[in-house]
Amino acid sequence: MKKKKNGYFVGSNVADNLEILRDETTAPYDDTRNFAVARRVRWKQLMKKHYGKIDVELAQQMLADHYDVYLEQDKPSCRTLCGHWELDNGMVPGTISAYFPGGAIDGKVVDATMAKSWTLWAKWGHSCDINFNAKEYLEKYPQYDWLEGYLPNLPPQPWTLFPESNKH
Repeated sequence: MKKKKNGYFVGSNVADNLEILRDETTAPYDDTRNFAVARRVRWKQLMKKHYGKIDVELAQQMLADHYDVYLEQDKPSCRTLCGHWELDNGMVPGTISAYFPGGAIDGKVVDATMAKSWTLWAKWGHSCDINFNAKEYLEKYPQYDWLEGYLPNLPPQPWTLFPESNKH
């Protein structure tokens, strides 16, 4: 764990430290076909571009980002920050399986002032506000019919400040 007085923390489901990555996992570090690597690369691009100008609103927009660094285009997939496995055809190696019902289903943003007061902005559902309707999804992708009755709808909710009051 690093202590910082200035900077940022982002995550993409893979260690950024190459030594830890090699000692603790078998994950790749530089293959952007891999969803975690692609997301880490995209975070670094956005943080470099916006460093020193990031506020809560911009951070929320970044979580809704659909730029796929492997395909080099705006297209929601498992490799985008707003992860959409359910929209990914699985043709690029590094995916779990085609149209898998998963991805980034919530978002959380904290700045330094909020961290001091134990508050955060959060939302349920994709940060980009794309709706997930389980019934429509299962009709389109019958290979996942075994999830019927378990797979919930995921309508995007608004960004909400937690806790709603500062009473602890």
